[in-house]
Amino acid sequence: MASADPHGLGEPFFNPPDAKVDIVFVHGLGGDRIKTWTSKPTEDIPKSTFWPKDLLPETCKAARILSFGYDSSFEHFYPLYSSAQDSDGITIDDHSGALLQSLARLRDTSKTLDRPIIFVTHSLGGLVCAHALSGEHSANESHKRLVDSTRGIVFLGTPFEDTNEDKWASVARQFLKLARVDTAIDDLNRRSQKLISINGAFLRFLKARDRSPTPVDVACFFEGLPTYFVNGTTEVIVSKSSATFSGVDPLKIPAKHDNLCRFGDKFQDGYIGITKVLNEWIRALAAPRAVDNSNQHSIRLGNVVYNERIDRNQGVIMGHAYGTTKEANRIIGSTTVTDILALDPCEYFYKANFLHSTSTATGGSHLH
Repeated sequence: MASADPHGLGEPFFNPPDAKVDIVFVHGLGGDRIKTWTSKPTEDIPKSTFWPKDLLPETCKAARILSFGYDSSFEHFYPLYSSAQDSDGITIDDHSGALLQSLARLRDTSKTLDRPIIFVTHSLGGLVCAHALSGEHSANESHKRLVDSTRGIVFLGTPFEDTNEDKWASVARQFLKLARVDTAIDDLNRRSQKLISINGAFLRFLKARDRSPTPVDVACFFEGLPTYFVNGTTEVIVSKSSATFSGVDPLKIPAKHDNLCRFGDKFQDGYIGITKVLNEWIRALAAPRAVDNSNQHSIRLGNVVYNERIDRNQGVIMGHAYGTTKEANRIIGSTTVTDILALDPCEYFYKANFLHSTSTATGGSHLH
């Protein structure tokens, strides 16, 4: 049975012996490693459902399923160290570091260090994950290996606002309401500086990985319904435009911010959308990688049809040759050539219909 400890990873909720990927859930502000992902009973579904354990194993059968927990107080995301209420000194740095440490330890003991990882994150938990991947924690060798194994991230209502301080302060005010923080907290522009920095570093991280053999896939989902507050107002916590960034089309889940991550059964739109993305990524990871031969020298020799006598040959005789790089069939030495034809949509492939090469003082013919 999974651990009830609210912090760390605990035991996997599903751990098949043939698992090909780790799916790791990371909750957001004021959340919990189990409660955040658990739906409440309704008239239609009269029981609570912890979908990472109750539903996902049937949908993603090749995944080990984990959930990370941490103390997600408002002040840990929006610190101001001169304030008495920030006296514990804990910040998002600590949570991102703990996420990496917990995963690295588990993967080391289970001998799954190179298994691909997909994160599913809710709200500000997306920035905990983003910071873990792109921050200074990745300088640690074991953590770097974990970062390199990350192949996908699902963001559910995670804010991305570039460097606009006013917009980040506005997002912070929405989270204050959502967290029901009664104490007045000012200077939200300054308090948002850490999240602004994480946002920029993560986007640079994604661009760098896009140029690598193992890019990180990203899917962003936004809330399709507003949140109702006790004072009678209704507001969207993280808008559609804030819940994504350039190059990623956001997908709607018809739910308020808190319920973006809760599903009572496998027929709900949000569950279908998220698991469709997860399974597409898992299938892509299982597919054989295409081999890039563009920088490798190789030659294919075809059949030879030649009815005359050949004496003292010390070179190469071929009927036709295909080279995979430019000048792959370049000849050094004297040659007798019949009908050289360049076939080249990409300017890299050449064909010789018949080539008879004889030896010279340079040592004969050589194919590169």
